[in-house]
Parts: sequence; structure tokens; C-alpha cells
Amino acid sequence: MKYFLICILLITGIETGVYWHYDSLLKNPNEVVHAGTSKPVSASIDHKQSDKGVILAAKDPVSQIKISENHQLAAYVNDQNELHIVKLSDQSELYSTTDTHEIVYLKWIRNDSLFIGLKGKNSLILKTFQIGSQQERTIETFNGVSSTSTFKSIAYSPYTNDVYILIGNQTRTKMYHINTNGHMSVMPLDHSYIDKPMMLSTKNELFYQDANYNIWVVADGETKKFKNNAIPLAVYDDSFYYGILNDEGRVASVYKYDKGNKEKVEDLSTPVHAKNIVVKSDGTILVLKENSYYNSKTGKTILLSDNVQTFVDDNALFFIKNNKTYLVES
Repeated sequence: MKYFLICILLITGIETGVYWHYDSLLKNPNEVVHAGTSKPVSASIDHKQSDKGVILAAKDPVSQIKISENHQLAAYVNDQNELHIVKLSDQSELYSTTDTHEIVYLKWIRNDSLFIGLKGKNSLILKTFQIGSQQERTIETFNGVSSTSTFKSIAYSPYTNDVYILIGNQTRTKMYHINTNGHMSVMPLDHSYIDKPMMLSTKNELFYQDANYNIWVVADGETKKFKNNAIPLAVYDDSFYYGILNDEGRVASVYKYDKGNKEKVEDLSTPVHAKNIVVKSDGTILVLKENSYYNSKTGKTILLSDNVQTFVDDNALFFIKNNKTYLVES
């Protein structure tokens, strides 16, 4: 485990804390959108790499897919339980493998390593994989878990080397903490179920949501309520984005917490479920609707064709067409 944390330190030393984002849009040559208005735009979304803002991410339908922080690589699992790691620029494959255990979770460690979660019989296995050396390492095996348990989330800081591992099912969860010395322990929490743990990059501050849609923050060994009737959305460096819920449990507005200050980012004209919201690194919000998505930066609503299937996974918007998976960047 110490070896694993040293690897993260080395990765941190090599890479910067800059998160890349894209400002290009799906464009129709005839579209006209006036400032201050939100007008539906007809867009032909297909497989062409030349479509601005759309990138081919996987040549297969996927059970899960994750994009590296610099948006250069994709890791995905197809319906044959095969893990593929590809370059987004040209779909060249860097690595592929399969496993006797079901691959149930993926999480990038910066841009060249992965957390891989596997599900066995009454056990969960956490591994890391380093792409350059193609070395795989087992970090921990969680035995005696229920048949419905899985890896729900992993939050980590590349600067403090704290790692939080959330496992469980739809009714009960347990959080494990790996500290800077590589020691793993069960994290004492006042809640039997939590979700969406997110951690600031340079501070050991952990946010999570309880079963009643309250956000809590853990800092300096103390747990405090951060916000009632709210849901975590995204973290970029030390900026934490969260949604305020209406009476129907939909996100009505998006806020940002940064350097101790809370500020409103956007009021949504039509409240939506949090699973349909993407927050970009520059604060741009993409809102997925029934047959379109809205870009808060441009004020444009992009219409989607009838034969695409859309979904949001780990704060990224994707669509599937002709059995291929595409990443929508803007």
C-alpha cells in the first residue's frame, strides 16, 4: 500500500493541477442564437470526428466509461467484461484485458493510472493499474461483503494522498480511509448510508451526501453539516459544486464553494435530476433533458436526434449511436 501511495506522489510531482476543458460547440451552419436567450438548435449528432465538441470515446457500447483528467484517454468496460484504454485523439488502443471477476468500478488517478474495482463472491477487490508500465497491483480485498455490495465511489487528493473508498448497496454503506502513511481504517460516520463523496484537491476536506439529501463536510477530524436539501455535483481543485433541490428533489440552482465562500453559479430554468447535470471545470453547466441538452455558457439548447441514447457518467455527458459511444465536450 505504501508503494501505491508513493506512486501517487510521483505522479503528482510530474503533473500539474491544471484541468483541461473545451469550449467548442456542436454547430449548425444556420443557427442563430441571440444574447440572453436560450433557443433550441437543431444539431446533427453523428459519428464524425469533425463535429466540434463531440469525440468518439469507445467503439463499443459500454457498461461504464471514464475520461482522464486531461481528456486525452478513455477507459471503458464493454458487455464482455473487457477493459479497454484508448487515446481519444485517434482511438488507438493502449491496453486491453479481461478478468475472471466482474469489473464494476473505474476511477482515473490523474492521467496515467486507474483504480479498478472487481466484484467476487462475497468480496470486493481494489486494484491500481499504471498505464506506462502496465503494472497492476492489488491494494485491498474486502471480504464478507453482501452480494449486493459494490464499489460506489473513490475520492482522493493527489496532494495529501488521502484516499476514501465507499462500498455498499442501496441501503447501507461503509467508508474506508487510507491516510498519508498508507494505513487503512474504517471511517466512523454518523450515517448508515452516504453517497457522492468528493474531496478538495489540496485540503483534507471531504464532502458527502446522506440519505436525506443533506451535505456534510469532514475536516480536521470533525464532521459538520454543510447544507440542507442539497446534493454534491463536482469538484475541481479546491472548488466544490453542489445543487440546491426543490420540493420535488430536483436541482433548481447550482452553487460553488471556494475558499470558504458560497456563490450561486446558475438558476436552472427547469429543475432536473442531478444525474442529468454536468459541471465543467470552468463552471459551465450542461443540462441533459429529454431530447436536448443546454449549455449555460453559450445559452444554447442543442437538440438531439431520435436515434441516440444519452447518459451522464462521473460528471461527463455521453451518447450512444450505432453501437459506438461518444463524449460531448460542449
